[in-house]
Amino acid sequence: MDKLSRAKLELVEESQKDVLVNIALQLDTGKRLLGKCLNSCTLKDAIHSIAEEILSVSYVMYLQRKIDNIEFTTIKLSDLGIFKGSALLRLHSVELKTGPCSLANTNANATPSQNESV
Repeated sequence: MDKLSRAKLELVEESQKDVLVNIALQLDTGKRLLGKCLNSCTLKDAIHSIAEEILSVSYVMYLQRKIDNIEFTTIKLSDLGIFKGSALLRLHSVELKTGPCSLANTNANATPSQNESV
């Protein structure tokens, strides 16, 4: 026989206020930088206030969510659910390497050989 639960859940909206949160930025090298930010600041502001020397971040991982750098100016820490306490953001950079298939190694002035059809 199933017992019915007569529990009630009441949702109450929390007042919106700025709270100082602890943020750890983990770099590709494994190094962690620590800082404090308001939960109302954007990802871009949080990253640059904690790690001024970081120039290029391709994306951030937070709780298995990938956030591309084009979203850094619009997403706030509170949008990620960071309202109080501490959070770890993993920063990822993509390095462009030149290789045999890169455009840097192609010769734009090359002419087709006689055996190739144009």
